[in-house]
Amino acid sequence: MRRATIGIVAAALVVAAVVAGEVAGRTKWTGTTAETSFYSHGVRGRVHLSVYLPPGYATSTRRYPVVYFLHGLPAGSRSYQGFDFLRRALDAVGKPAILGAPQGARDNDSDPEYLDWGPGRNRETAVGVELPRFVDVHYRTIRSRRGRAIVGLSAGGYGATILASTTSTRSRSSSPGAATSIRRTRAGRRR
Repeated sequence: MRRATIGIVAAALVVAAVVAGEVAGRTKWTGTTAETSFYSHGVRGRVHLSVYLPPGYATSTRRYPVVYFLHGLPAGSRSYQGFDFLRRALDAVGKPAILGAPQGARDNDSDPEYLDWGPGRNRETAVGVELPRFVDVHYRTIRSRRGRAIVGLSAGGYGATILASTTSTRSRSSSPGAATSIRRTRAGRRR
C-alpha cells in the first residue's frame, strides 16, 4: 500500500513537472531558494548546495520531507543550480517539501559518478552521508528515512539508486532518470 502511494505521488510529480515546464513563462515558484555549502571530509573541500524551501517555511514550525536531486554527469561545478523544473513541480503538486540539489562535480575532475574513489574523491560519502547530516542540522527536516527521497537525471539517477540503497540517506524512494516524491507526514512529527 505504501509503495502504491509513493508511486502515485511520483507519477503526479512527473506530470506536474511536465505541466510546470509548459507554463514556466507564466508561473513563478512560491517558495524561496538559498545557496549554501558545507565542508566535506569525503571530497576534502566545500560542497555547494541549492536548497528550495517550500511556501510558508519561514513562518511555520513544522518539519518537512526532503527531496535530494542529483544532476547528470559529467558536469561543471555549477550544474547543481539547474533544478527550476523541480521547484515548479513541487509547487504545482502542492506537497510542501524541501528540495536539496548538491554539487556533484568540481571543475577539472573526471566523472565521479557519485561513488567513493579514494581520498578527496569520495562523492558517495559527501552526498550520501555528510549532506543529509548538514541539511538535518540546518533545516527543519523529518530526520529519518521516512522523510527523504533521492532522485536524479542520467548519472544522477544512477547515483540516486546507489545512494538510496547504500548510505545514510536510506531514502524512502529513489527514481533513476525521473522525479519522485514521498508521502507527507504530520507537521512537527519526527520519524
